[in-house]
Amino acid sequence: MKIRYLLFPIITAAALLFPAVGTAQTADNPFLEKDGLAVVEIESVPTNGWSKESSVGGYTGDSYYVWQGADYFGQGGVAPLTYHVRITNGGTYNLKVRNHHSHHDNTEENDIWVSINGNGWTKLYSSTAYQWTWHSRLEIGHSHSDPRYDLGPGDHRIQISARSRGFRIDRFHLYLDSYNNPLDTSHPQSETAAAATPTPTPTPTGTPTPTPTPTPAPNVYEFDFSNGAMGWQFNAPANFNPSSGIHIADSLLITTATNDNVFGFWDSPIAHVPGSGPSGSNPPIYEADYEVYSSVDQVINPTVRFRVSLPEWTETYAYEITSAGDGAFTPSKSGSNYRHFFSPSGPNNAFRTSFDILNFNPGDAAGAVLGLRSVTLTNHNDTAFSAPNLVARYDFTQSNYGFSPRSAPPLISPQFSRNQYGLSIKGAQTNSGVQFGFWGIESGIALRPDSLYEIRFDVTSDAYASQVGALPAFRVRVNDSSFQSAVYTVVESVEGRTVKLPHGFVTKTYRLWYYPEGRIMNETMNLSFDYLYVPDIGNSTALTLSLSDIEIYEYK
Repeated sequence: MKIRYLLFPIITAAALLFPAVGTAQTADNPFLEKDGLAVVEIESVPTNGWSKESSVGGYTGDSYYVWQGADYFGQGGVAPLTYHVRITNGGTYNLKVRNHHSHHDNTEENDIWVSINGNGWTKLYSSTAYQWTWHSRLEIGHSHSDPRYDLGPGDHRIQISARSRGFRIDRFHLYLDSYNNPLDTSHPQSETAAAATPTPTPTPTGTPTPTPTPTPAPNVYEFDFSNGAMGWQFNAPANFNPSSGIHIADSLLITTATNDNVFGFWDSPIAHVPGSGPSGSNPPIYEADYEVYSSVDQVINPTVRFRVSLPEWTETYAYEITSAGDGAFTPSKSGSNYRHFFSPSGPNNAFRTSFDILNFNPGDAAGAVLGLRSVTLTNHNDTAFSAPNLVARYDFTQSNYGFSPRSAPPLISPQFSRNQYGLSIKGAQTNSGVQFGFWGIESGIALRPDSLYEIRFDVTSDAYASQVGALPAFRVRVNDSSFQSAVYTVVESVEGRTVKLPHGFVTKTYRLWYYPEGRIMNETMNLSFDYLYVPDIGNSTALTLSLSDIEIYEYK
């Protein structure tokens, strides 16, 4: 199966560790230009791999960001910070970024990448050192110019990504030539607008019955590593920096020696989880419980991912945990337990389980040891949970509800549209490179720490039954607004096994389960529908995938 090792690291690095959704200052609530000026503080979006600091005085707002990772002189789009600005007074706008760098050579550690509305990445540099300055120039080839952009009325996306280590950025101003004193730092940050799109209306279903705790036996399959490795095998894929895996005492260990492009994982043998099949139209609800510990502090843990896959790899259910925020979601040194719920789209009780480490983040520990003590798989059938509350429904045949198309440069962006089938994604008119993009939203739906959420995605495609094997892979994804954790299901055709794929404009439902583990406080839910095309594996860019509906349920 060619795609699965490529799929997970690319999507994690481009869209989760450096997420376009999470870093975007909400697209449906942009900053508002007024009278020809827009003022945006850099720290108004999450750090996304940058360091938030306040040690160099003279900044505005409550802090500034500095890039402390590797230099990216030949590649824009790493750790992007994404901002949205609504222009009312169209015209030619100047972009000035307030910055600071401290290298004795003022041509070093002095630049970033910028992109406006996704139109490529351009170097923006400053030649003034040892002070906060508005000096901002573009360099394209050997030409130098002031950053000026023709921006018509409407919403525009401004992105900044890492280029030089040590470069500090404080705020940026967009302004027309006619604006008086546009670079005065006493200008407050621009106001934001409330979303102008319709909000899904929750449908109350009465007072829910408390969720019972199912009796585990006899519907369980357990891996207890005090009994040895139990058939698990360690894998270190080519094209990634090495990690190592061994079994000791009661644990499977993964050790990393760097925080640059590291990917390694343990795979289990196929486990057949006992228990009856579904009693009605819904497949069983399965739960995978993991006990994991780490050798480093939580705030610098590498990314941990748990995967459960069908034996033929047509569906993979993933639960990913990062050190974002205060790192509270990641494994502690004494050990942490995680509950991963999943539902196959058809009757299945045979699964392969995987324990992954991904280290792409310069802010995470270069050397870390992660240990997995046990994994327990439980079949809850479809009767283990009481009736839920319907929190929200999005019918995309009627509106996009604030969902917007996103991409992850330098990967090629596919084509996006909304039609009678919902939010659609079709490949760009090229098959020469990897294409990745998604519809996403920061929903604003509050996450309760101890509730269990079920999110149902209805997906269709224009593929005929004879074409379904050529559909690109897609993913339905949910994460908290600070990107401490995410759950997602990846669906793809493998060696002719296409039963899981939607076709013929008939919707197929994919059920995601998200449990905040009691660790999430004051966070909201982000939703995404992702598309991935990889050339040379028989997929077609001519086929369209559409998301027609999402329903969100809460079990208390």
